[in-house]
Amino acid sequence: MGPVLRLLSLVVTVVLALSFPSFATSVGTPIEFSISSAPSSSGGGGGGGSSRTRPECVEQWACSNYESCENGVQSRTCEDLAGCGTSVSKPSTSRSCQSTCMPQWHCSEWSDCDAGLSQRNCTDLARCFEATPPDRVQSCIPSCELNGSCLPEIPCTDCDLVNETPTPLTGAVVTPPQDSSALWYLFLALVSVLVLIFLVKRTKEHKKVLSQKIRIYPAKKRGSLSHKVNPHGHVRVYVKDKKR
Repeated sequence: MGPVLRLLSLVVTVVLALSFPSFATSVGTPIEFSISSAPSSSGGGGGGGSSRTRPECVEQWACSNYESCENGVQSRTCEDLAGCGTSVSKPSTSRSCQSTCMPQWHCSEWSDCDAGLSQRNCTDLARCFEATPPDRVQSCIPSCELNGSCLPEIPCTDCDLVNETPTPLTGAVVTPPQDSSALWYLFLALVSVLVLIFLVKRTKEHKKVLSQKIRIYPAKKRGSLSHKVNPHGHVRVYVKDKKR
């Protein structure tokens, strides 16, 4: 296109020199024209030329949401709706992230009660190092091997003497066993009193019978002894007085 412009400039200079000799003499140098790209027009004076320029493309990017975190990176896709074919203002399609770890705890069985405490071990199979583990220590009550929990008053070594399940420790007062020796003393005292009353009564009856024998024996010997039977069947013996 350079030679064409120079040729057109030369033709224009010759035409102006032939049409206006004074203009060419006053200038003293040939006139040069630089034709740049411009919008096309319906016509131009003096046989000038024209060219069309492409307008500047403005990028219009549309991006999706970031996907879930995987291996510490989140990704997304971006598309230029203007179709410029350039990536001058293209947004970032990835970013660093911290994945959310879901712990998977596996715990062993509780250990035997020792000094009021029972323990167990817990392991996170997902290896979430910042996760809070479940309880690994709890309070407990020592229990016997055969008869359940022991009461504080009964050592575990004596649990073979306990046949029933003890009452749970809920604050209820446990009544200690009473001493049975006091009951035996009371029983013996009561029996002794009854025996003493029986002996006193027996002694009085014996003395009365003996006194009657002392009175009856002489009367019987003299033949002045008599008796009566009352309605209840009791025999009453009495001594008849003889008149002299």
